[in-house]
Amino acid sequence: MTPKHSVYNSCVLVGVITLGLVGCDAGNSNRRLGDAGPLEQGGQASVGGSSGVGGQSDSTGGASVSDNVGGQSAVGDTGGSSSVPSTGGTTSLPPATGGASPAGGAPATGGAQATGGTPAACAGVAVPTTTAGVGMVVASNGYVKSYYSTAAGFAYTWVGSGSIVPATCIVPTCTTAGCSPSFGANAICAAGKVAGDSTYSSVVGFGFNLMQANTSTDAPTMVSAPSYMTFYYTKSGTGQLRLQISNGTKSWCFDTLGINYSAFNIPISEFNTACWDNSGTYLTSGTPIQSVELIIPSGLSAVTFSDCLLDIELG
Repeated sequence: MTPKHSVYNSCVLVGVITLGLVGCDAGNSNRRLGDAGPLEQGGQASVGGSSGVGGQSDSTGGASVSDNVGGQSAVGDTGGSSSVPSTGGTTSLPPATGGASPAGGAPATGGAQATGGTPAACAGVAVPTTTAGVGMVVASNGYVKSYYSTAAGFAYTWVGSGSIVPATCIVPTCTTAGCSPSFGANAICAAGKVAGDSTYSSVVGFGFNLMQANTSTDAPTMVSAPSYMTFYYTKSGTGQLRLQISNGTKSWCFDTLGINYSAFNIPISEFNTACWDNSGTYLTSGTPIQSVELIIPSGLSAVTFSDCLLDIELG
């Protein structure tokens, strides 16, 4: 596992066998991690583009309802291994400029991927595997136990209900009966495609609940947001990546803008309900939260993704 670092600066949501639903700086609220400082990739991120409307993501089972934070994907990410922060040079990545944060709803009973199986657009998509030595443990039923924290709950995947389907898809696909194929033993990995979308409403995501018993009848419960959160992950493909935290009816995200933030301590106050331009509400320490996710939003062109959530740490 990569050593962690500190960073400072001035649907159809488908889940695994449960009843639960998912998912700055005080003096300079417009500043983003990556806009300046040692990780700066050159220049301040510009704001532009038209507003889109993000879709609601409704759980079909064990995961939390995540009101997915849609919006325009920042352009310029070249994909590849997450160990490569960027392609170098000057980066003028416009933050995504659209996407509302609707409240989560009741579990969905249908939708593009609610019946299980692999969508046609994702036929042949291979879910990545990882050989991480120390990290979460994932049981065959999708129940996750974190190594770096006390977090434990079911893993899940979802496709935003406003997404262009079937061109937007994710594997594994999850229903109330489970996920197919099953997650690997030491990470939550998913792969797929997100359609090019001029409204920036298409989005997919995957993650797990932070506190949930390992039974099919127990809904996830809340934990208090820590002062910082560390995501350990790998990323490949052309899709942009956002880190997301949800409380079941509201989500806060952090747009990586093509920079590798795996193993970095990210202050909880950097997560915003509209992370594409930080025009929303920032998350504060102590706020009840329910789940964590990696999400891949849409851009004007279709993208692919092949990502793994290895573990998290609550600080």
